[in-house]
Amino acid sequence: MFITIGLAIAKAITGNKIPEAGARIIGIGAFLALILAIAAPVKCAYDRSVIAKHDQARQAEIDRARLEAERSANASQAARDSSFATSQADIKEGMNDARTNDPAHGARPVGPVSQSYYDRLREQQQHRSTGKH
Repeated sequence: MFITIGLAIAKAITGNKIPEAGARIIGIGAFLALILAIAAPVKCAYDRSVIAKHDQARQAEIDRARLEAERSANASQAARDSSFATSQADIKEGMNDARTNDPAHGARPVGPVSQSYYDRLREQQQHRSTGKH
């Protein structure tokens, strides 16, 4: 088989007949070149598929970690919001209790120092609830 291939290639290139030993070498060389020409693209395609699978697995791992972090952040934010709502309810309950227990003093406006304190407390709570410190 290699001799026949080698003789055909030599005759096509030179137009002359060559010895069988030379034809065998040319035939084997042509066969190896054909194998490499087929194997190289197949190997590249295989490598690309392995790389693509690895990239997909890595991206899935990154996405899972990102989702877990977002869930954790959402849970923390929900806890902060709940704490803030509870503190606001406690403040309102205290104000209502003060008005109920002492209607005369409960109806008076808050002094400037107390007003400043409560304004600052309200701002701090709002910053905490939005995640700003």
